[in-house]
Amino acid sequence: MPYSLSDLASLTNEKIDSLVTQTKPGVYALDKTTGGGFQVCYVGRADTDLNRRLKDWVGKYKYFKFEYATSPKDAFEKECELWHDFGGP
Repeated sequence: MPYSLSDLASLTNEKIDSLVTQTKPGVYALDKTTGGGFQVCYVGRADTDLNRRLKDWVGKYKYFKFEYATSPKDAFEKECELWHDFGGP
């Protein structure tokens, strides 16, 4: 994977607030599994506020990784690359 996403973290409001401290665009990968390791089940992006977007997924996924982007365009390009890296056609 060309982008270095953050370390694995539990997808909770508290953990998001402690790690995603800047109001910036970004990309993320989400995991539903509880069996160990990180299995990418979903990749997405936020064009303006990564913290707020990640909170939309609390309760639906267990873990997340993220990376800030420099712009909405950068977030889109990173999301596309992640999507293809993790099973997109």
